[in-house]
Amino acid sequence: MIDEKINRYKQEIDLAKSLSSLKHADRDYYENLIIRFEKILRFYEDLKIWREYGKSE
Repeated sequence: MIDEKINRYKQEIDLAKSLSSLKHADRDYYENLIIRFEKILRFYEDLKIWREYGKSE
């Protein structure tokens, strides 16, 4: 489940980056969206690391 969310947010970040480069795009909106998605992605990556660490003990 965590891996699925990580992959999903990576795809969403890529999509938001491509949409922000469009001529009539609201760049501020997409840049803020990218920042939010990157924070969420970091959370899930950290969660995955902590779960793996917890299993090894």
